[in-house]
Amino acid sequence: MTRRVYLPLLFALGACGGNRRQAVDVLPETIGGWTRTSLRELPVSDALPPNSVVRVRSAEYAGSGKLEVRAYELANSTIGLDIAQRWHAAPDTVFFWAQQWFVVIHWQEADRNALQQFTTALEKRINGGSKR
Repeated sequence: MTRRVYLPLLFALGACGGNRRQAVDVLPETIGGWTRTSLRELPVSDALPPNSVVRVRSAEYAGSGKLEVRAYELANSTIGLDIAQRWHAAPDTVFFWAQQWFVVIHWQEADRNALQQFTTALEKRINGGSKR
């Protein structure tokens, strides 16, 4: 009898695992007219709050200026709102929360229209607009 109860439960749990979000290459080689010049993984311990972050990726992009992008993959999407509300604004920096990602973009000498195109394209990509 125990087997009858546990087997359907195991199958149901296994099926739920297959419905996880599709992986998004959140920092692609090119996006919105910008080209990635570097990519690296950062320690999760540098993240805020560390227990809510799965991984941290950092990339630099060149285009109409220079961008540094940090993408925090969140353990769940609801923590993004809390982080966004507590994040401290900084000069030449913009941030947004989309799905399982909290993204911080810092720019140097960037054209505002090009920066806006980059940010819009990245947010669309994370929200499922482009998987390439």
